Amino acid sequence: MGAGQRISIGAVLFPWQSCARGSRTVGGRSALNAVELMNAGWNFRREHLRLQQRSHYVISNGGDQPNVVPPEASVWYYFREVDYPHIKELYELGNKMAQAASMMTDTTVTQRLVGSAWPRHFNKVIAEVQHKNIEAVGMPEWSDADQILAHALQKEIGAQETGLKTKVGELHAPRENMGGVSDDIGDISWNVPTVNLFYPANIPNLTLHSWPSAVAMATPIAHKGSTCRREGAGDDGARLHHHSCAGTAGMGVLSRCADERHQIHAAGRTRRQAGDRT
Repeated sequence: MGAGQRISIGAVLFPWQSCARGSRTVGGRSALNAVELMNAGWNFRREHLRLQQRSHYVISNGGDQPNVVPPEASVWYYFREVDYPHIKELYELGNKMAQAASMMTDTTVTQRLVGSAWPRHFNKVIAEVQHKNIEAVGMPEWSDADQILAHALQKEIGAQETGLKTKVGELHAPRENMGGVSDDIGDISWNVPTVNLFYPANIPNLTLHSWPSAVAMATPIAHKGSTCRREGAGDDGARLHHHSCAGTAGMGVLSRCADERHQIHAAGRTRRQAGDRT
């Protein structure tokens, strides 16, 4: 039931001295060269990494102007993997490449850990309760205009043209984790029982973080989907509260939640101890 995790580092590379391009460059040191060498090394290494990994970078400081060799430069990396040992391997590999790039350019390098997120581990019992509520609430009643807009936008951007969904999907066991997105909700899920609630307030099959994903926000599609989410989430709380007050049967559900939470905490302690040893 886990998902991706990430670690974010900033590698800041400092040279011995800068110099002007187009005149005497002998003896100068380019921090930007070091950044570019690190990025080139990482890109060559990608084909030898696990399929589950995701790694991204952006040059956050490449200098001030083209005719001056940058006295400092920086690059920001995201490393994503599905568990702690593998994310630590990526982190150590990134540091090694930064050191190698600094050696090749006779510069110095420092690293700063910007942030991290643990893999997500969600609660099966609450997910089952939540899914029953979703089935009871059902899907929104889409109008012809809603479906026309969805089909038109999907066609416009070359996405699979399915329109808006009209049936609630089935609840299934976790699939093999092949990597992907990461989120700091994972840190929360190791401390309290947690689930994700996805609701139909957007058009399916769109690319995230792009303008098509913002279109539905100004239409009845978003309102109808959010209304379903509100009803489903409210029923989740009411059903769990009912179980807590319903005698033996209710206590059985809460006991299963508690058992799963204890298992999560035990697994978390093992993971932290393993991390301390490494």
